[in-house]
Amino acid sequence: MNTRIVWSMAFLAIIGLILSSYLLFHHYQIRYGKDYKSVCNLNEKLNCDAVALHPASELFGVPVAAFGVFFYGFLLACLQHFRKKENTNRVHNYFNVILLMALVFDLYLFAISWIVIKVMCPFCIITYIANAILLILAIQLQSGLKTFIQSLGYVMKDLGWGES
Repeated sequence: MNTRIVWSMAFLAIIGLILSSYLLFHHYQIRYGKDYKSVCNLNEKLNCDAVALHPASELFGVPVAAFGVFFYGFLLACLQHFRKKENTNRVHNYFNVILLMALVFDLYLFAISWIVIKVMCPFCIITYIANAILLILAIQLQSGLKTFIQSLGYVMKDLGWGES
């Protein structure tokens, strides 16, 4: 186990957790708070308020930032499991799938911001970049892309997908 990679991933997950927590706070403050001034409004194209006020900032009535808080907390729990050097193959496999799903979801959110809202949230962009780096580090942790892809196959098999 490469502890440097795991610590780097933990650092990125903590950054993501902090940003997601702020964005969750921001989501409610911008909608329901009085005289709230956010720290991430840079101009008309980089504006967290516009993104937070858009209906796409919620999924099933839950702020997207809340999913981020849960996601980064889950990553930190997984990384703690890796640090204990227990049998982590299955955890690694699901961890990889979740990171890949997060990147796909980030691409969706980026597209919504860029194409539909036409405004970007600077803090959101930082979490997208952190998630992309987390995925790259997970591939390195698995000793390469081939092993990473195999881990995705193990999860599919574990879930009974792709079997006749």
